[in-house]
Amino acid sequence: MEEKLKKFESKTKPITPTSSLVDGMEKSKQKNRISDLFTSKPRMEDTHTRRTFLVRNDLLKRLDDTTNKPDNFTKTKFINYLLERGLEQLEEEN
Repeated sequence: MEEKLKKFESKTKPITPTSSLVDGMEKSKQKNRISDLFTSKPRMEDTHTRRTFLVRNDLLKRLDDTTNKPDNFTKTKFINYLLERGLEQLEEEN
């Protein structure tokens, strides 16, 4: 009888949508709470600061006229990317 019980316990349980969610929650190191489902991600204004800079007209025109931009392209992402790479380069030189 014990042998049959061991075989039964060793069988893998079928994966259902609910069981996969529960397993994922148990394995997660973060404390997942229901309230986390209703909190929104930070707004752009919470993570970025608006500044005004003068940019050469010819460069802005080239940026506006570029046709082979990726689908998720934004000028904000592009400018932040360029600033980050430029700052990294400056820091390496010093």
